[in-house]
Amino acid sequence: MKITFDEEETVTINARDAAAFGFSEGSEVPEAVWEEFLKGQKSAAIAKCGKLLQDMDYSAKGLLDKLLRNGFPQEAAEYAVEKMQEAHYVDDVRYAATYLKYHLRDKSLKRIQMDLKAKGVPGDVVERVIREHEEEREGDIKESETEQAKRLLKKRRFDPDNPDPNAIRKQMAYLFGKGYGMDVIRRAMEELAQEDEESGTEPE
Repeated sequence: MKITFDEEETVTINARDAAAFGFSEGSEVPEAVWEEFLKGQKSAAIAKCGKLLQDMDYSAKGLLDKLLRNGFPQEAAEYAVEKMQEAHYVDDVRYAATYLKYHLRDKSLKRIQMDLKAKGVPGDVVERVIREHEEEREGDIKESETEQAKRLLKKRRFDPDNPDPNAIRKQMAYLFGKGYGMDVIRRAMEELAQEDEESGTEPE
C-alpha cells in the first residue's frame, strides 16, 4: 500500500507493517516511530540495491531514482546509495567509462555525452571521462566516428551519385542529430563517394 506523509512524501509498504507502526489516515506519527520506520527502510533499501546491482550497473542518480520509484523514502534511498558509493559498488566515473567503451562503435562522443548526462551522471564526471578518452585516442576519434557515420549512411541507402541537395541535407541532418560534427559528416560522404567511384572503375 502507498502512504503519503504530510501531503509530500509517498512511500510503499505492506499493510502489516503499516498497522505495526500505527500508520492510519489522519494519524500523527511520533518522531521515535518514524525513526524506527526509517531504520527498517534503510536496511530494505540497501538490500534492494544489492539485488539491482546484480543485474546491471547504475549511476548514483539512476540508482536513487530506481529506489524512489520502488517507494522508498527519500532519506532511506539517499542513505542506501551513499553506502553503495562508499563500498565502491556504485561509481559514476567507472559507470561513465564503461558506457563510453561499450558504445564507442555505435555512437558519437557527443551522443554518449548527452546519454550519460541524461542518466544522471554529473557533468564534470562526463567531461572528465570524455577528455581522458580524447587525450588517449586523439588520432583515432574522427576516424572511428567517420566509420560509424559511413555505416549509418549505408543503412539509410545514401547514394553518392545522387546530386539532389534535399536528399543530401536530409542525410546530413540525420547524422548531425546523432551527434556527429559537420567535418565528420562531410568526410564520411566524401569517402563513400570515393569508394563508389573506385568500385565502378575497371582495371586496364
